[in-house]
Amino acid sequence: MANVKYKYACTEEDVLVCIDDILPEQRKSHKYYCISCGHELLPRALKSEKRARHFYHKEEVECSGETYLHKLAKKLIKAKFDSRRPFAIKYPVTIECEKDSCNLVDVKCTWHEDYVLNLYDYYDTCTEETSYGGFVADLLLTNSQKNDRQPLFIEIFVTHQCEKKKIESGIKAIEVYIKNEASVIKFVEKEIIDINEPQQDCRFPYDISLYSFKRIIKRFLNKNISRFVFNPPYTIDGYITQVDCSQALHRIRKNSIVELNILENWDSDRYFCLKWLYKNKNIRRCDICKYYYATQIGCN
Repeated sequence: MANVKYKYACTEEDVLVCIDDILPEQRKSHKYYCISCGHELLPRALKSEKRARHFYHKEEVECSGETYLHKLAKKLIKAKFDSRRPFAIKYPVTIECEKDSCNLVDVKCTWHEDYVLNLYDYYDTCTEETSYGGFVADLLLTNSQKNDRQPLFIEIFVTHQCEKKKIESGIKAIEVYIKNEASVIKFVEKEIIDINEPQQDCRFPYDISLYSFKRIIKRFLNKNISRFVFNPPYTIDGYITQVDCSQALHRIRKNSIVELNILENWDSDRYFCLKWLYKNKNIRRCDICKYYYATQIGCN
């Protein structure tokens, strides 16, 4: 398989190099080795304007393209982390109100938003093929200052996805789908990796999968609600304004007769509010009478 073409190789010092960074005069001054099989590679087409630069095996050998992509991804992702270049993961979460009980609604208030996890906020060390919890991580992110912090796995998926036991272990893991050299480069060049960004391969709709990440975040949701204020000295018809949860059980006008929190879609129709006043407070209004718009025609 001497015709296999790769963009990356390792030098004699085991330094990863890209064919695009090699000058023609360096062709014979260094030796390059395959990161998959370890055999010697030669650079080709360094001066060509028509052919793509690449490394090829010096001799006919058996070399796995899958192993090459797997090792290349590990080396480039580790190099990115060690360089301290921006490295964050963006993923959707559900924000749920932390209050156990609410006087306004029976169902907890929730909304959805994107959460950005900066890996450097939690981890400062990246190692290859490291054991943890009975599993071997392709890349293991840990915090050297906080030994009690659970580490993070970064798993490389070329043809075999993460094993089921590892997924169900409860250990946080980021699985990266790699289909070619371009997808590795795409991953490491992004400052923020969005797991919901679709990709072209129809077998796997997304490049990134997250396992055992906290997807529900609880905090106090100071939700806005509509308030109908019936205050005849101010406006005879009443009016609708906005309040939040902290004001839900308090009057916003001292001289108002009635204030209603509106939890349904009544914002555009005060008729329901006025009807509620009649039924519950016996406040009569001519304009809610079914005969209000009737026209009587007198006799000549």
